[in-house]
Amino acid sequence: ARGSLLGYELYNIPSVAMSPTLQQGDHIVVDAWRYRDDPPSIGDLVVYRTPDGINMVKRVVGVPGDALEMRERVLWRNGMPVDEPYVRTPEPGARPLGMAPITLNADEFFVLGDYRDNSLDSRMTGPVERDSFVGRVEFISFSMTGSAVQWDRFPRQLAGE
Repeated sequence: ARGSLLGYELYNIPSVAMSPTLQQGDHIVVDAWRYRDDPPSIGDLVVYRTPDGINMVKRVVGVPGDALEMRERVLWRNGMPVDEPYVRTPEPGARPLGMAPITLNADEFFVLGDYRDNSLDSRMTGPVERDSFVGRVEFISFSMTGSAVQWDRFPRQLAGE
């Protein structure tokens, strides 16, 4: 409700699914008005609500009309390999990730975590509908691991990266 009134929501990152971009203990500020008129764009870090009411943070990698697939850990969009420098390097011996081809319908978006080996995302749950988006992650406002403040993690602008 704060987001619809003031335009911003605050969240704490509880998992490693978006590592290295977002780490456990990062506190983020989300622009809740961002997608009122404009849809999410490729590369946006977004918060969306799952059908069971859980807020998730992922990266948009596909927009309506895109044809996507993943072969040997490489994401392909519309027949072209996607350069993804933000994706966490896989652990030694990690299995090759793949994904069957999918074409997104109108108002469907495909989201993935940056830590592909440890992310519940559109590969498992399917595309995200436009009306499920809460907003775009703008920046890390604070970061703490255990009792230690992670001074090097904030403030850090994320929108437009």
